[in-house]
Amino acid sequence: QLVVPAQGYYEAAGSLASLTLSALRGFLLLTTPTLKSSPPAPAARASLSSRFVSASSSSAGGVDHHAPAAPPAPAAPPLKFLVFGDVRGRFGLLSSLLGRAHSSKTAGPFDVAFAVGTFFGSSAGGVPSAAMLSSAFRDLPVPLYIILGKEPSCASPFLDSLPSRGCQLSDRLYFLGRSGVTSVCDGRLRVAYLSGVCDPATFGDRPSRVDHSRFELRKTRYESDYLVGEVEELLGAAASSSSSSCDVLLTSEWGEGLPAAPASSAAVAEIASKVAARYHFAGCRDADVALQLPPYLAFEGAPHATRFYGLAG
Repeated sequence: QLVVPAQGYYEAAGSLASLTLSALRGFLLLTTPTLKSSPPAPAARASLSSRFVSASSSSAGGVDHHAPAAPPAPAAPPLKFLVFGDVRGRFGLLSSLLGRAHSSKTAGPFDVAFAVGTFFGSSAGGVPSAAMLSSAFRDLPVPLYIILGKEPSCASPFLDSLPSRGCQLSDRLYFLGRSGVTSVCDGRLRVAYLSGVCDPATFGDRPSRVDHSRFELRKTRYESDYLVGEVEELLGAAASSSSSSCDVLLTSEWGEGLPAAPASSAAVAEIASKVAARYHFAGCRDADVALQLPPYLAFEGAPHATRFYGLAG
């Protein structure tokens, strides 16, 4: 059964960083003033403590040799990132906005940037290629990680060449992949992601002994619709590490049950409820509708609140 946060069940978490929103030429930019790393796992703290006790109790002659306490490790500097909605081939504008925000004395600098939703545009912008992306994003000031949405057919020849596990598209431009969980910024930011959109007619399809040709074909070409297996893979990856929750969830659709949703998905709602990321950013497909929810608990007893932002293109 899919679990969607109920209206009125939102609960603020004052210890989390607030977000600043600003609209620049149709793009919704979000910056996080701070995002602190998670504390060490309890097991790790216990292990360190047991090693210290063992060393002190083995001192010779009954003399209590107290080792000087190690100085605390310096706190990591605040992590700042910026998120864009559906780009739709407006690479020049995206690169320009990212450069301006990064160099801004009030907002920048940033450590990393993300883009959700449809990334490529119509054929009027030219057929995508590695050379085109290298030229369009040659001046990126920080790494830019993208997921894909319902991409135009003109982009198919290029997208078909991309591995489902993700890859580097050009200098500082990365495709995260079809679905999964990864870490960026030297492991300081844990990101869950799902590319594509839901097609109810095909979502439940699974490989079978009778007909698996379609699934083999998906290995060699990009399909805009994701399948239940890819959602299960994401959830499995998110659950495999008990010591670290996800900081960011990236999808190209909103979760089902949200108000004024331009394109919603029950699968995204399930992912959001189980992953319980600190921040969930979603594209809007072609609706150009933005939504900010109050902080809410993805499930009872969740370790922290989730902040949802549906981004306009």
